[in-house]
Amino acid sequence: EARLADSYDWRRQWYPVAWERDLPAGVPVKVTLFDEDFVVVRGRERDAKKTYSDGVHLFDEPIALVDKCPHRLAALSEGRAVFTPESP
Repeated sequence: EARLADSYDWRRQWYPVAWERDLPAGVPVKVTLFDEDFVVVRGRERDAKKTYSDGVHLFDEPIALVDKCPHRLAALSEGRAVFTPESP
């Protein structure tokens, strides 16, 4: 009989990695979880003021991605966040 801990998928869960107040607006921040690197970025302050027609704020919350460019395999945390008017 398999134990619950053996079948539990730890990577398919949500984990806090930083306080939002500790994430500088528009600056990629590298975090490591389970020996995997991620980049967390929060939109610029002025972007947080924009809203969709349904009232959802743009870039109001941080986003996290695997810290690897899919094209060049470079660390995204070493780059910069560029926000354009077309950014969703």
